[in-house]
Amino acid sequence: METFPPYVHGFSHSELMAPPLQLQFQHTYYHQSVRLPTNIIGLANYFTEGRFAGQTLRAELREIQRPEYGRRFGAVDKRVLDDPPVVLLRFFEILDAGTAQEREMEIQTYHDILLAGLMCMAELFELPENLGFYHAPDNGCLNRTPWLFGAKFVEPYAIKSDETGQKHLLFTFSDLAVQLEGHFLLRYRFFDIFSNPSRILAECHGEPFRMYSSKKAPSLKESTTLTKRLGTQGVPVKIRKRRRAPRKNKDLADRKDDQDMNSASPSSSSSV
Repeated sequence: METFPPYVHGFSHSELMAPPLQLQFQHTYYHQSVRLPTNIIGLANYFTEGRFAGQTLRAELREIQRPEYGRRFGAVDKRVLDDPPVVLLRFFEILDAGTAQEREMEIQTYHDILLAGLMCMAELFELPENLGFYHAPDNGCLNRTPWLFGAKFVEPYAIKSDETGQKHLLFTFSDLAVQLEGHFLLRYRFFDIFSNPSRILAECHGEPFRMYSSKKAPSLKESTTLTKRLGTQGVPVKIRKRRRAPRKNKDLADRKDDQDMNSASPSSSSSV
């Protein structure tokens, strides 16, 4: 099982529990984001400091899991997005940069990369009905991040693939909840706060999902294979072992769900 510095785990919980480093970076982002260059997001960068010093790298994000729908939370209960959004981080090294032989190649292994300071943030955008079901945030979507609660800044876990045995860097947003109804998507942005440059290195837009009121929300499905795999490798996610019963059996179902929903500490998730 992968081991991490103690403060890394705090990044996957609420802001009130987050370490000072996260809160400082979050404050800096929200107060200076209008001055951060966005026209170079996703391009290769030559790093002069930090873990990648002396290398020219391009970072790439891709959402590999998101909830199809969810239940908005009110003043009493906080309903996190289930299954949690998961974003894959990849690095590509630029070889022979500036020459006719310039090419890029994904780094061969993620086993030895120090995870502390690699940070991904999530922002919430609403999809207006008159724009159709899917549009990127720059095409008229409304920024609803103030209604997105929980840990919006997280660090990755190195997750071992069952098929290849290779490790992949996954950002898991297991503590996000939405306080609105409607159709939404998440925008993800990646930073390396210990490197120079420390600008936005990559971003991607997730697939749409819908938030319902408590009365109209469909039954929640059994947790995905990916969510279960994350739980068995120490990521703090909730595991749902069965589909939630219809609302007419809500009281009985909620009591049963309390038994089925496991906070993924290594001890509780090992049985999945």
